[in-house]
Amino acid sequence: MKIKIFVLLVLIQTVAIIPISFAQKRATTRISRPLELRGSKEQRVAQNTKANELNLARIVTRTELEALASRGVLVELIDSDFYYIDPKPERICTLDARGRYGAKSAKRRIFVYPEVKQYLDQRAREYFVEFHSKFKITSGARSLEEQLSMITRGSPCFNGYAAEAENPLEESLHIRAIAVDVSRKVIPISSKGAKQKERQMTSREIAWMRARLIEDMKLKGIEAEEEIPETMRGLEVASIEENICYHIVVFPKTTETQITPP
Repeated sequence: MKIKIFVLLVLIQTVAIIPISFAQKRATTRISRPLELRGSKEQRVAQNTKANELNLARIVTRTELEALASRGVLVELIDSDFYYIDPKPERICTLDARGRYGAKSAKRRIFVYPEVKQYLDQRAREYFVEFHSKFKITSGARSLEEQLSMITRGSPCFNGYAAEAENPLEESLHIRAIAVDVSRKVIPISSKGAKQKERQMTSREIAWMRARLIEDMKLKGIEAEEEIPETMRGLEVASIEENICYHIVVFPKTTETQITPP
C-alpha cells in the first residue's frame, strides 16, 4: 500500500513539473535573440563614428529637424501599401526659456534620410508578400533636444529606456535621421483587401525578420538591433511587446546630400 502511494505521489509531481518545464522552455525560446541583433554601446559608438566620417550632422532642435524636412533633405514616411505609421499622437518635448521641458501632442510625422525609406520600402514589400501584413513604423528622425527629454527624469517625455546622450558617440542614431523603428505589431490584410485588427508578429514572422536583418547586416551600410528596453530584458511577454521593435540604421551610399544644419 505504501509503495502504491509513493508511486502515485511521484506521478503527481511529474505531471506538475512537465507544464512548468514546457513553459520555461517556451519562454527561453521567445527571448533568445540572436547575438547579431542584441546591440551594444560599442555598436552605437561605431555607428556614430561612421556618421561623423560621412559628415552626417546631429539634428539638435525640433526646429532644425522641420527645416531639413521642408528643404527636402529628409523625406516623410506616410502610410503605404506595405507599412503604416503608428496612429497614436506623439509627444513633442522642447525646452522653455527657464530650461524646463514642455510637451505638446501632435500627429505623428516620421522623417528619415532617403536611403532609409528606400530600404524600408523594399523590405516591407517582401514582408507583405510573405505574410500579407503591414509593418508598423513608430519612430524616425528625432532631435537631440527630444532625445534628452526622453532620458530626463521629470520630463513629460521621459520613458526610462531611451539611449543615453551624454557622450555624443553613444547617442541614438535617430538624431542623425538614418534610423527607423519597426514595431513587433502589424496589421494583417484580408484577401479582400480589408484591414484586420492589429496583432503581434508570430514566431514565424519574427524568425523571418531576424534572418533578413542578419543577412542585410553583412552588407555595408546596414545595422540592426532587436530592441528590448534595458529595464525589461529577460521579461519578453505579450504585455510589453509594444515596446519591442526592430531598430534599423541605414547609412547613405554617398555623401552628396549630407545632412547639415540650415
